[in-house]
Amino acid sequence: EERVKNPPGNPVAGILNHNELQKLLTEKQNEFKNKGYSLVNFTEIRYDSSQKVLNVVVDEGIISQVKLEGNQITKNWVLKRNFKLKENQPFNSYLANQSLSNLYNTGLFEQTSLTLNPTPSGPALELKVKERKYNFLRGGLHYQDEYHTEGFLQLGNNNLFGTGDELFLHLQYGERKQMYSVNLKGDRIFKTHLTYKLSISYKEEERNLIERHQRIGFLNEKRAGVNFSFGQNIFKLGKVSWQIRGERIVVKNTATNITEAKNLRSLIFTSIMDNLNK
Repeated sequence: EERVKNPPGNPVAGILNHNELQKLLTEKQNEFKNKGYSLVNFTEIRYDSSQKVLNVVVDEGIISQVKLEGNQITKNWVLKRNFKLKENQPFNSYLANQSLSNLYNTGLFEQTSLTLNPTPSGPALELKVKERKYNFLRGGLHYQDEYHTEGFLQLGNNNLFGTGDELFLHLQYGERKQMYSVNLKGDRIFKTHLTYKLSISYKEEERNLIERHQRIGFLNEKRAGVNFSFGQNIFKLGKVSWQIRGERIVVKNTATNITEAKNLRSLIFTSIMDNLNK
């Protein structure tokens, strides 16, 4: 309820001017709409002549319910963390459009739509999504003079257990080079803005040792590593992250029959700042 002292018209005598009052209410309603509160409405107007106070009852368009439809795989909380409108809060058209964009930009849905249904207890929102196909499988085969025939297979899921996380497997096999990796990443951990990425990899490669234009042997290299990064996107600033990496490398020279091994460990802090004018 909003109270207006000394209403337009003749405040001394307590006489209201209907045209001025209508103009004032229209300006107030436009003020709300310009802020995105498009459902705001004045439901009752009372004038207290003894105190010369105008009482205006405002219906803010409080959301009574948010209903989710179409998410057969995706968890409800994944939709809700990207949907800024909540129950028992005023409906805001700007937040509604931003929420639909947020959901579509996750890459999890082909379509997103929002329906507003009036009810006696307030507007009820019906959020509908159409999910994409999350499983994928790719493969290929090629030939190189040095490494000969190589084939690869990639498979994964872009919405692991309906959480929005991605699991990706890469298998590559050839006569002289093999590479295997498992990658798991999440753009958001539950309802937070924290991100993570985990990668476990193994690689074997055989390179030619050349001396005076003749091959004298091979350099066999084996690499096994783990890479884990953890960070957060900060609005209008950028991204800060920590990266922990460990790798074991074994190299054998078949010409000299010498094998060398070393372990690499690293801890990296990264800050990517956004300095664009927007």
